[in-house]
Amino acid sequence: MALEIVRASEADIPFIMATERLPGNDGLVGRWERDEHERALADRSNAYFVGFADGTGVGFVIVQHWAERATLIKRIIVADRGKKIGRELLSKVIEAIFTQTDASRVWLNVFPHNERAQKAYSALGFRFEDRAKFPESGESKALLMVLQRLDWGSASTR
Repeated sequence: MALEIVRASEADIPFIMATERLPGNDGLVGRWERDEHERALADRSNAYFVGFADGTGVGFVIVQHWAERATLIKRIIVADRGKKIGRELLSKVIEAIFTQTDASRVWLNVFPHNERAQKAYSALGFRFEDRAKFPESGESKALLMVLQRLDWGSASTR
């Protein structure tokens, strides 16, 4: 199954919202109403990506602080968990970030109880970091994970 990513448009919002609301996503990821997605999609500091396999949407990624030095993976959700689609989807989005922007690092928040996501992010080269080292990450009960551009090219597990 070949996975491709495309920049999302307003036409993708129903898929994005339906994926956010799939059973099992409560407590793991956030969800927005249509108007929130419309505002975020229209904001040039954000980038939405939808992953497709064989022409079918399989997941999406919301990126914030697009083209800034520290880029945030705000949300990543796949429609069918446990098939490593999320890891491949995120890998392709990170590749887009590092080839299309001057970002020096990508960061994300992950809940302590979401061990599956932590393992997937670690396999891509993300490492747990102290929030004090990254003031833009703010205060959060979630764990902070960071991937440096310098580490991306050397990640043998991509």
